[in-house]
Amino acid sequence: MRKQYFVALLLLWVSPALQGCCSQEPRDALSTAPDRECQTGVEDGMDIAVWKCVGQEHVVAHRRSSAFLGCSALEVERVPCGQLTPFEQEREGDACLNANDVHAP
Repeated sequence: MRKQYFVALLLLWVSPALQGCCSQEPRDALSTAPDRECQTGVEDGMDIAVWKCVGQEHVVAHRRSSAFLGCSALEVERVPCGQLTPFEQEREGDACLNANDVHAP
């Protein structure tokens, strides 16, 4: 029983520290607003921002986020306009990314 209290107190102490890594949103990766933003999942998923073509680059910023475990580091992928990033290639057809619309000229 005492161990359970210790674990609960530890989680209460660690949770705010884990949530601190969620400070940078994918939409903040560039100084311009993204063309599309979406989230997958409810309690665990991905936060995604997509810029169709900025400075001749197609940009996707993403991170994994969880209601309980905070967020992963923000990843930003850049490819020439009209191409898919590796992140999009892994998830091609995902309704959140809607790849057909993202790459329309």
